[in-house]
Amino acid sequence: MKRSDLGSNAVNGAKVANGSLTAAEFAPGTLLRGAAGPAGAPGAPGPLGPVGPIGPQGPIGETGPAGATDVVMREGAQVTAAADDFEFAEARCQDGETLTGGGWGYTAGSYRDARVFRSAPLDDDADGRPDGWDARVGNDDINDSDDGDLDFVAFAICASP
Repeated sequence: MKRSDLGSNAVNGAKVANGSLTAAEFAPGTLLRGAAGPAGAPGAPGPLGPVGPIGPQGPIGETGPAGATDVVMREGAQVTAAADDFEFAEARCQDGETLTGGGWGYTAGSYRDARVFRSAPLDDDADGRPDGWDARVGNDDINDSDDGDLDFVAFAICASP
């Protein structure tokens, strides 16, 4: 059937099925807009955008305090550990110096029998700033060879402005 076969007003609202017409089939301005519906759920995040340009250089900061320019090694007194015994050795920084490291070294005897129990910063006054270095070394006399005493020292690396 063609449009020309239909008589005038042959098709009316009662003869059109609900939902069968689209907005394009109505004359402009004849369809009224309804109330807005509820907001939909948020969509998924979009992709990360490109990196922006580098900003301008900031201002020069204030001059900080002077760093350590004088670094020295402080060596503690030599300590002797008899066979099957251990001893403590300490090396301390002087007033105004800051500990930056340390260690221990054997000076005489059988180094093969040395066992280090501790080699670490020493904080005598418990202020959170190490004052020196503590070394605890044992003379294990591993082979019961009675190689004799083991002499060692602790050393502290100290810095000051």
